[in-house]
Amino acid sequence: MKDPRGTLYWIQRLDRHVARVRETRGSRHDFLLQREIDDLVEHNMLRALESAIALAETIILDAGWEHWDHHMALFRMLARHDVIDPDLSERLATSTRLVTLAHEEFDHLDDDYIERHAEVWTNDLTQFADGVLVAFGLRRPEPECPDDGDQPDREAVS
Repeated sequence: MKDPRGTLYWIQRLDRHVARVRETRGSRHDFLLQREIDDLVEHNMLRALESAIALAETIILDAGWEHWDHHMALFRMLARHDVIDPDLSERLATSTRLVTLAHEEFDHLDDDYIERHAEVWTNDLTQFADGVLVAFGLRRPEPECPDDGDQPDREAVS
């Protein structure tokens, strides 16, 4: 890996959103209305998936691997290059459809569907970040990530 900064940035963001999903479903659950829980879980799940997509793009650009034509291909490419397990890549590839559905078709996902799958998705996303860290010999970044929208320059990473 030429420059790990972009990779670590996206892992940090992914970890943050996964933690927020888990907190909302766990320790914060009793302090929120059901509608707030549903909205927070959906928002953070989608942000975590978007961070996973951006992480995959960053790794592929940094490595100079072939171009991809859709988000599902990103995770399959990482499996082909032995960055992540093929079974995990298929589960992540399938979950990217949620981002497309949420942004392009529905602008909202079914709360029951998200609730049924949230545990599996958060586990898969954590496993993805763990796999990337191991594959490239990196240390997990500090858990806090600023909310100011700063992100690394993609040109500096590629």
